[in-house]
Amino acid sequence: MTHIIERGQKFSNWERCPCGNLSEMYCVCEGIYDTRTHDTESPVYSTSQYKVLICPSCEQLLILRYINSEFEFEDHDPHFAGYTKQILYAPAKERHYSIPRTIADIVAQAEKVVPTSPRAGFILCRAALEQICKEQAIPETKTNSKGEVEHLDLKKRLNLLLEKEKLSKDLREIMHGIREIGNIFAHDSQAYLPDKISQGEVEVLIGLVDYVLNRLYVDNARTKEAVDELKALKEKLNPTPKGKDESNESDLPF
Repeated sequence: MTHIIERGQKFSNWERCPCGNLSEMYCVCEGIYDTRTHDTESPVYSTSQYKVLICPSCEQLLILRYINSEFEFEDHDPHFAGYTKQILYAPAKERHYSIPRTIADIVAQAEKVVPTSPRAGFILCRAALEQICKEQAIPETKTNSKGEVEHLDLKKRLNLLLEKEKLSKDLREIMHGIREIGNIFAHDSQAYLPDKISQGEVEVLIGLVDYVLNRLYVDNARTKEAVDELKALKEKLNPTPKGKDESNESDLPF
């Protein structure tokens, strides 16, 4: 995503922290780097704005870099500049307790490597699917009709998981889509990879992994929490007398 600002202006300190807080951050320090400082002869240059922020909610550091694309001196807009944002450092996002720690750790690793290795981020998103299958006890092998042990690739394991949990068609498409994108970066040679992989593209895939985790684990946990809260509220408002059949709901006032 390109951010357009007037030349000479600085970016706002309003940001969304991985902890979920959206507010004006406390700016520890900031600075601007212009490549012309060290290379006065090149007709191509770029500028970067750096910010070190502290989230007022979780009190963790957030380090950002806004960088514009290189361009010729005579081609630049005299009034406005376009920048892309890079997250150089951010605190790990806290995920719901219902998500197995082994899976949450893999996604957290994907988030950490995004600024330095977007390709590794894509591969780790695929690894998260493999760990989901492992946590759900989806086998890695099966014995075929000839009595031979057959290896199950991730595609087959996901299909077994989707069938076992009776998951929806849209979730099937998303999970296989994550697998397919991860395969490109895990298996294909460098010659077939995109020339440029943006940080934002990896963040989109991580967001899709989070969507899958919410559907698989968080939704079920929150439903159970809601049922338990309702049960506790009913018991508090209408306690069952001793010796009375608890299953007889006809006596309840609601």
